[in-house]
Amino acid sequence: LNWATPANWSGGAVPGAGNTVLISSGFAVAHPTGNDTIAALTVNSGNSLDVSGGSLTVSGATTVGGSLAISGGTLVLNGTSSVQTLGMTGGALNGSGNLSIANGFNYSSGSVGLSGALDVTHTGNLLLPALGSLTSLQASTTGNLTLAGGITASGTGNAIVLAAGQDFVDSGNHPLSASNGRWLVYSQSPATIAKGLLTSNF
Repeated sequence: LNWATPANWSGGAVPGAGNTVLISSGFAVAHPTGNDTIAALTVNSGNSLDVSGGSLTVSGATTVGGSLAISGGTLVLNGTSSVQTLGMTGGALNGSGNLSIANGFNYSSGSVGLSGALDVTHTGNLLLPALGSLTSLQASTTGNLTLAGGITASGTGNAIVLAAGQDFVDSGNHPLSASNGRWLVYSQSPATIAKGLLTSNF
């Protein structure tokens, strides 16, 4: 279903800034065009949303029990957001809200400009993009964890925590920066990881 088609929505109008959006009943919805702002978003289990073009801004809470994809457009999350699975093959993910990804972040391309806290739980190999403006990052995976860009977090304490069930890979010499706190990296064999220019005490 096309987000921009008024007939696809109850009331016969595309949702606006004052509307809370619910996607349910087994729908696969694409946002291919337009610049839309909504108050809040819920995508129930068994449903999906693909931001493939244009921009979609969510001012309040986002809850995705199904799947969320960004393949060419811009998604802006300014409220507290909880997502089961997120796939990125292009486009941009921005916003000031905190984001929790509970069951997989499948990234291949695109930019991430989130400025809140990001919490990622993943199964298998995890590729993390450049993350330059976070408050904090907590990322764990059962497989390898690979950096595709540098990561900066402004929070205090354990501002960046990366936990790989297998190997941590930073062969591109991407930096980790936690100016007000510290970064921690865990892997199955810390002494042999490809840590690039990162320094360690082991």
